[in-house]
Amino acid sequence: MKTYDAKRLLIAAALIGSVAFATSGAAQQERGHGQRMGPDTMMGGYSIDYGTLEQMNITTEQRDKLSAIQDGVAKKTWDLADRMRERSLRLRDLMATRPRERTAIVSEYKKLQELQLQNFRIYIDAREEMANVLAAEQQQRLQRHSYW
Repeated sequence: MKTYDAKRLLIAAALIGSVAFATSGAAQQERGHGQRMGPDTMMGGYSIDYGTLEQMNITTEQRDKLSAIQDGVAKKTWDLADRMRERSLRLRDLMATRPRERTAIVSEYKKLQELQLQNFRIYIDAREEMANVLAAEQQQRLQRHSYW
């Protein structure tokens, strides 16, 4: 594997992992709002262990396809991440007002949840696409060595 390709793959993986965490309920919970939800509360829920992937003898074609999938995920989730942060800030501001407007708070929370669900669906779709790139033996090996 060329060093350039390995670096590109690892950078893409780090980017997707950081976006997944930044937009997850876990990250929002740490910032004092939001709610933990689903497998995104564990970083491994969305990430592939790329050290393991390198040991799986993936072909250049597979690596290129996986990189393209990851690039697509990044593009789709960047906008969602911004929108989720905006909704989280609105929710924070609504929670800080007195008297609290319960209907507005619940409405804003539902909007945030819908964005989180869209984000989650993007990752589910990407994982299915990634699985289709890998041979059955590679998928089994990945399952033994990661949260895949």
